[in-house]
Amino acid sequence: MSARTPFIHNLSWLAAVPQLLLLAAAVLFARWLAPETGVIWGAGAYLLYSLALRVTVTRRHRAGIALIRRRRFHEAIPHFQASLAFMDRHPWLDRARSILLLSAAAMSFREMALINLGYCYTQLDQGEQAVAAYREALARNPDNGAALAALRFLEAGRTLGAP
Repeated sequence: MSARTPFIHNLSWLAAVPQLLLLAAAVLFARWLAPETGVIWGAGAYLLYSLALRVTVTRRHRAGIALIRRRRFHEAIPHFQASLAFMDRHPWLDRARSILLLSAAAMSFREMALINLGYCYTQLDQGEQAVAAYREALARNPDNGAALAALRFLEAGRTLGAP
């Protein structure tokens, strides 16, 4: 029996509203252009936009997640590092991720990259790197519960003398 990899899926319902509005706008505009088939064209355009983003902008993040699911933590690390570097170069994309990237995640992609890096390092028994990644996530967002919980867990292990 293999253990499943835990994932945190914190959604921001408020961030989902602009996505629904964007979908509605695409459908309404397409219906205005083509009343008979506008719903299909508008929804299709929204879907294509979403898929294009997944294939391009969030490609490295998604590749890292896929590798974590296959428990290939060492291979996932460069993908999360690349995702973090990309979002650090383009912070406006991360700030407007609800509309531009169609992400309703409560956490920014930079925070997610750091949390995932910390998780990979923990699984590889690289505690110092894990602690550094979680601390960086907290430095970027002091309210990041995942980073705080992970740090407490790692520090409890140190206190108890765990290897």
